[in-house]
Amino acid sequence: MKESTTATPGQPKKYKPEFAQKLIKYFTVEPYKTMATADGCNLNYLPNKFPTFARFSADIMVTQKTMHNWYNALHPEDYDGVDDEGKSLALTPVLPEWREAYDIAKGLQEANLTEGAMSGAYNPTFAGKAAVNLIQWRDKQEIELKAEIKADIQAITSEMTAEDAAIAYAKLLKGDE
Repeated sequence: MKESTTATPGQPKKYKPEFAQKLIKYFTVEPYKTMATADGCNLNYLPNKFPTFARFSADIMVTQKTMHNWYNALHPEDYDGVDDEGKSLALTPVLPEWREAYDIAKGLQEANLTEGAMSGAYNPTFAGKAAVNLIQWRDKQEIELKAEIKADIQAITSEMTAEDAAIAYAKLLKGDE
């Protein structure tokens, strides 16, 4: 990843280039540690602290919203800077190294959650809810619906007499065929 060395127009004031590497390092954690049982015959999988963006943002003294803003920050429209190929930088990320690090961290968090859950180190209820909320996993249910509808409904039209319309309406309400 290329690090930013100078501030460019639109670059966030609280951002430091070392945050990108710190983010990846923070999320690169094993999901569990193993401990032998008292008899030494089996292993217990104990969870390590699950990495979250909430904790990381607190560690670097910014809010999660600030980190999202860094991720989404684009050069201002009126910025007339150009890249090495002469393309306008106006709609390119201000912090491409942060965006890349953030995406890598999301992948590391998903791997941690999956591996921790599969090993049994994470509580299944936590793992299931975390998978839905953090990495957008969903339960897929296929439901086959079969129905047979029999209906001989007589349309009530303006051409019917009032008596015929009333009879048709009464049959409809009763469900008579």
